[in-house]
Amino acid sequence: MLEVCAASLPQAAAPLIYESPQYARWLKTYTAELEKISNEIAGRLGSVPGLKARPIQGAFYLTALFEKGTLNRRQTLPIANERAAEIIRAETARPDFPLDKRFAYYLLASTGICVVPASDFSSPFPGFRVTTLDRDPAHRRKTYRRLALAIRDYLELN
Repeated sequence: MLEVCAASLPQAAAPLIYESPQYARWLKTYTAELEKISNEIAGRLGSVPGLKARPIQGAFYLTALFEKGTLNRRQTLPIANERAAEIIRAETARPDFPLDKRFAYYLLASTGICVVPASDFSSPFPGFRVTTLDRDPAHRRKTYRRLALAIRDYLELN
C-alpha cells in the first residue's frame, strides 16, 4: 500500500523497505499474487458477453472494455433510493455524458460497487477500471460475481 499511499511518512519509509534484503523475495511473491488475482478477475469479467477483460501482471488495476455498440443511453440498473435515482437520471441525461461513466453511476447507485470509467482517463474506448488489491478471496469473488451480474443486467436492458 506504500506505493499508492498519499501520506508522506509511508512514502519516506519506502526507500528503506526497498533496500531491505527481504524485499526482492517479498516482491516476487506479491507480484505472483497480484497476477493470480488479475487472472481471476479477468476470467470473471471476460466471461460477460459484450465485455473484454485481459489479465495484467502485477498491477494494482485492471481495465475492462465494452465492445463497440454494447452501450446506449437507455440502459439502467434498478436504484432503490429514489433520490439517488433522480440525481443519476438528471446527471446522465446530458447527450455528451460518456456512456461508460453512465454505467459507473448506475452501478454504484444500484450495487454500491465503485468502478472508474475509462473515459475519466481520456480513453477513446468505453470501459472501466477496477482494483486488484482486495486480499480477501471470498469477498473479492462475491464482489466480482455481483459486478459481472450487474453488467449482464445493464447490457440486457436495451
